Amino acid sequence: MIGDMSVIVVDPDRDAREIYRRSLASSGIRVHEAIDGRDALAQVYSIHPDAVVVDARLPFIDGLQLCMLLRSDAATASIRIVAITSDGTLEQVRRFRERGADAVFVKPVPVDQLARAVREREMSPLQRADVVAHVAAPPVRPPARTMAKAKSHERYVSTNPPQAPPHLRCPQCDAVLHYERSHIGGVSDRHPEQWDYFVCVTHGAFQYRHRTRKLRAAS
Repeated sequence: MIGDMSVIVVDPDRDAREIYRRSLASSGIRVHEAIDGRDALAQVYSIHPDAVVVDARLPFIDGLQLCMLLRSDAATASIRIVAITSDGTLEQVRRFRERGADAVFVKPVPVDQLARAVREREMSPLQRADVVAHVAAPPVRPPARTMAKAKSHERYVSTNPPQAPPHLRCPQCDAVLHYERSHIGGVSDRHPEQWDYFVCVTHGAFQYRHRTRKLRAAS
């Protein structure tokens, strides 16, 4: 039964974990959270989940290493692994496949497909090798223009924000930053806010705030 399933969501970003948690919980899946690979590994042995949702960029033990560790231990080898990465290159997807990921999603994650991927216990070898998503995730909440009459200041996450994300480069290596998602909110409808999140494949995540027009490393 779906209600008997449990999953550990491993992501250092609290907002991302919340998005995944809501999607999976709405499908009747019990969700546990971990903020890094070391924490996730400890929870796997104490909780014995049916599945693990793993972000590629994790502190201490990264997503690729975590996949390899889970598959190499007989006690955890059967756990379903769903990997999430900002790097949509075939090389990155191949790395996760080789380390045993059952499904690989390229950000932004289509949350409806994420729940389905966690639930699908029986997959053929061909399916296991080819489940890769490049579809943009729908907004968690309606766009701001549909909320103008009520609670327009309420925070929500979208990949189609009111203000178009700028084209930015990494301040450390000058590589093009890859847009992931936007957080929209503010204290009131008269004081809207938008934070855009970007990723450099070398130097990690960055946040751009439209009001101040400043780019900084995301915590």
